[in-house]
Amino acid sequence: MDVSQKLHEKQASLTILGLVAFVACLFSPSISPLLSRWLKLNQDLSHGLPTLAIFIFFIWHISPVKQERDSRRIYWLLCVTLSLLSFTWYLFQSINIELPGALLLILVLVVYIAACFSSGTAFDLLPFMGLFLFVVPILAELNDLLVKLSSFVVGVWVNAIELTAVIEGNNILIPSGRILIADGCSGLRYLSITVLLAYIICLLNGYNLRQSMLTLLCATCLGLLTNWIRIFLLVLIGYHSDMQSRLMHDHEIFGWILFILIIMPAIYWAPIIRRNIDFMVKVSACKPLIPTLFLALGPVLFFSALHSELSNNKLNLNGLAVTESAMTEVTDKSAVWIPIDFSFSTEKVTRFFSVDGIIARLDLAKFTPSSSSEKLVPYIQSVLPKDDWMATDQKANISFDHFESTILKNINSSQKILLLHQFNVGNSAAGSYRLAKLLQLKAKFSGQNFFGLLTIQANCKTDCINEMGALKKITENWQLNKFNNTQKISHE
Repeated sequence: MDVSQKLHEKQASLTILGLVAFVACLFSPSISPLLSRWLKLNQDLSHGLPTLAIFIFFIWHISPVKQERDSRRIYWLLCVTLSLLSFTWYLFQSINIELPGALLLILVLVVYIAACFSSGTAFDLLPFMGLFLFVVPILAELNDLLVKLSSFVVGVWVNAIELTAVIEGNNILIPSGRILIADGCSGLRYLSITVLLAYIICLLNGYNLRQSMLTLLCATCLGLLTNWIRIFLLVLIGYHSDMQSRLMHDHEIFGWILFILIIMPAIYWAPIIRRNIDFMVKVSACKPLIPTLFLALGPVLFFSALHSELSNNKLNLNGLAVTESAMTEVTDKSAVWIPIDFSFSTEKVTRFFSVDGIIARLDLAKFTPSSSSEKLVPYIQSVLPKDDWMATDQKANISFDHFESTILKNINSSQKILLLHQFNVGNSAAGSYRLAKLLQLKAKFSGQNFFGLLTIQANCKTDCINEMGALKKITENWQLNKFNNTQKISHE
């Protein structure tokens, strides 16, 4: 069989892969940040490129079955839907909300293939399109939950064997030191790869929906269990070696060896229903011209908006002590304060104020994008510190409008600090980072392309009640004077 004949038989596969590549190029603003994560071998999406290679393998082995195209009514409905999805992608991408934009891109691809071929073709390709769910950071949204779950389960196991240890949040204190279950210990990578392997097994072994759901559930349990066992063994190793074992500092290889020992037997014994790599897919004549015109709406709008003007950052702390007589600026810096990561900022200001005899520290980190394509709200993993501090269950009994409040305790002492933070996106503000990301759309459309993160903290003497009242006055003053550049001269 010559090459030309082979390519003719694979014409459907080549056309589908060509459409996928075209969409990836056209919507490159969503693909570029994903590609950078796929190339990092120690990150949660390091399996991205192998997953794409597996997708190409499956598409190459489809067996096309001829089918008539959809009716004109369905065809035009698909085209209109495609334009709406493309426009929605533009809205997400313009405010740099990456995950919804990436997920929407998968749906765009499915509808695009349906419009170019037929809805039957898109439906038959859905199981293979499901592989794209593993190359976007969906599970990364569960990272904090997985850390808490790992801390809880390992804590239960440690108490069950009556090990001499104190468990505070995600910290395990043993006589010879402290073991921190950090973000990297969530087990996200083990979980992602385990579920991906299970999904591939479902495709190769011909599982039906019920069998596939059961397989994915078992894979999830095994992925979580692998990480819990890894952390528990590290606690035992740290306890019996007085934290001197090399595994306490270099446990990556140990984790993957444990992963292989648990996962590989499960893969080997997975039941085979139907071993077959020739997948029947209904394919009609491909007519991509008109669907492509509808598809291009979002990218055209996005690239045409890249040259919009940027405004200056107007947020400041200068006007805070002007209108509030009970609020004076001081220079007392003797207290111990919580360190906040402001690595994203282009400008940072720190002030200390006294309100009703309580000293508060205010940090305003400002950020202005250097170009229209840059995120207005920068990536901030967490405002709360990870080391030495843990959030308590105590809730503020005072409402702080557009602020999020947390009472933190130092794990090495009894010190407590009341911490407030607010994300300022243009003239709007929110205590939630997710809501701040959504406010980007309003800020960009109104030309308010500036961002600021304000944190306010005060050391609590007892139950933080007095500190809550003092910080309430500061937040109200900030809401009124955040754009007031008039500075009061302080006479101390």
